[in-house]
Amino acid sequence: MQNSRRDFFKKVAGIASAVVVAPAVVNGLFSSVANAEGKRGGAAGGGLPLVEPGKDMAATVNYVHNAKDIKDAKLKTERQGVKFEQQNCAGCMLYTKEGMQGGVEVGKCSIFAGKVVKSTGWCTSWAKKA
Repeated sequence: MQNSRRDFFKKVAGIASAVVVAPAVVNGLFSSVANAEGKRGGAAGGGLPLVEPGKDMAATVNYVHNAKDIKDAKLKTERQGVKFEQQNCAGCMLYTKEGMQGGVEVGKCSIFAGKVVKSTGWCTSWAKKA
């Protein structure tokens, strides 16, 4: 059987489209599995650890798990028209809610990569959510 030029180009087009589509399909498959694993784990952020107050970057920005724990009066200032008593991670533009951990809402903060913060937390980088 003799292959025509047309058959050759059809095969090439088929292979090329498979090469283009396959990574998207595989990527979608893996992200679905990862999402299912995260939901099954029960911990927010795929089981990410909480930021530890007083360590590394948390110490630099005076992070605490509860804004009421701030003792330094100099830190208790109004920011962007919001009184200190109304400032917490949940109301910060750097915070993204992830879920619950230990009965408390937690989320990712763009300052702390690979860790989560409590929604009741606070730090000096607090910025009003738009």
